Amino acid sequence: MKGQNPLISHTLIVVMSVLMLFLIVTTFDNIKKNQVRFLIKNEANVICSTISSQITKIYNNSTYSSSVNQTNGWVKISTEKRLMEYNYKIYFSGSKIFIKSRDIEVNCSVPINAIFEGSSYGGDIKLTWIRLANGTDKIVMSKAFLGRSL
Repeated sequence: MKGQNPLISHTLIVVMSVLMLFLIVTTFDNIKKNQVRFLIKNEANVICSTISSQITKIYNNSTYSSSVNQTNGWVKISTEKRLMEYNYKIYFSGSKIFIKSRDIEVNCSVPINAIFEGSSYGGDIKLTWIRLANGTDKIVMSKAFLGRSL
């Protein structure tokens, strides 16, 4: 760079260095965000399918009807307290299980004709199958407490 002021050359080098540093940091941040989203989705899908299969295991579609509400089965599931260091919520909507964390929402279906209610924020979950006096089945999700008999 003959005939150019050294101040201009140094300024251009500093500007180019800052731009390169900005591009590198932005690229790695974007890669990290995509990786975290991918891992949260995968973990949420595993939790969703686990809950769905456990509901199917405790549920028995018999025609027996009682004159009072009757608990027919329950199961305790241990899930992650957090997904990739982020809180999440598990809840029912219709016959689907939804798991929501950050801006990610995963859902899966439960192949059972029942009323679904309750939600949880991860950790130990208790799923209870109740046959109501009118013959309707209800699946309830609640927090399972350690140290107490379920």
